[in-house]
Amino acid sequence: MKSIKAQEIHDAVRRMIMDACRILPDDVYQAFLRARDAEELDSAKEVLTQLIDNADLARSTELALCQDTGAAVFFVDYGDDVRIDGGHLEEILNAAMVEAYDKGFLRKSMCHPLTRKNTGDNTPAIIHTHVVPGETLRIRFMAKGGGSENMSRIAMLKPAQGWKGIKEFVVRTIAEAGPNPCPPTIVGVGIGGTFDLAPALAKKALFRPIGERNPNPEVAALEEELLSAINDLGIGPMGLGGKTTRTSPAQRSKNRRSNSIRSPPRRLRPGFQKPCRPGQRPQPASPGPLPRRQPGQGGSYPREERVNRPGVPKRPPGRAPPAQLPQTATRSPAQTPPGRRLASPRRPPPC
Repeated sequence: MKSIKAQEIHDAVRRMIMDACRILPDDVYQAFLRARDAEELDSAKEVLTQLIDNADLARSTELALCQDTGAAVFFVDYGDDVRIDGGHLEEILNAAMVEAYDKGFLRKSMCHPLTRKNTGDNTPAIIHTHVVPGETLRIRFMAKGGGSENMSRIAMLKPAQGWKGIKEFVVRTIAEAGPNPCPPTIVGVGIGGTFDLAPALAKKALFRPIGERNPNPEVAALEEELLSAINDLGIGPMGLGGKTTRTSPAQRSKNRRSNSIRSPPRRLRPGFQKPCRPGQRPQPASPGPLPRRQPGQGGSYPREERVNRPGVPKRPPGRAPPAQLPQTATRSPAQTPPGRRLASPRRPPPC
């Protein structure tokens, strides 16, 4: 059993948050340099140059890279042989985050979802905890800005759509987002699992260094295919056009049930049966087989047979049945009472 003091965790997390908001990771910085050299449009080169200059200024002045320092998102791998002395992990992370945002002059963006009142200290932090074997406590931090977060999407795809459907959904999402997430960006794709797990996988994939591919060669080839399709959109840096819309795609996947990526079946209202053919509207459920029409009855069924069919309330006791026409008689339009029309034959539903 390994013991870690709460204050040590607090100090390390505070420094990590401030560095994450001020210092651009080297893999991202190098990707900007390569993208600037590869761009042909002057506007794209200028945007990437400004991003590189901004990263240099943020590092030297110890100011935030962007005014939107977002929500504090933590991913924790908590070893089952680790014990924290002097506090609980969630309290430690929130306290360290509050101190870092205050001393680092980072914008506090969290507010009540209904009243829109700001919490004043960027709490609460969003914490994803995963228990792992051993004596390891690994804490990763992400300042998730609203521009990219608001452009995130999830879809429930049909199993038959496969990779083609996944690719079309991702590319369509990027195209619809346009310049809103401040490209160039990194695309995280989570595939499989449940409704709540797939977005978490997508976020976790963003921690992978740029240029690193999935260890599975087949998935790595799909990532390259996806990156090429996204950059072919021509959105470019900050949406002004160019070759660099995304610097890297990253995918994570989990095993799933055979029907967990298809769209949920349409709910049918009570009293309606499932359509027989795709695209057909639901038909009223039949309470039972219709009685056979007797010769000479014209278009309507006998009243006695109609009220006594299964599922239809019977006539209250003591009430006399209505007068019926003889079996051999038919009613002509001239005999129809005013305001009434001849009954049309009742047909069973098409299913």
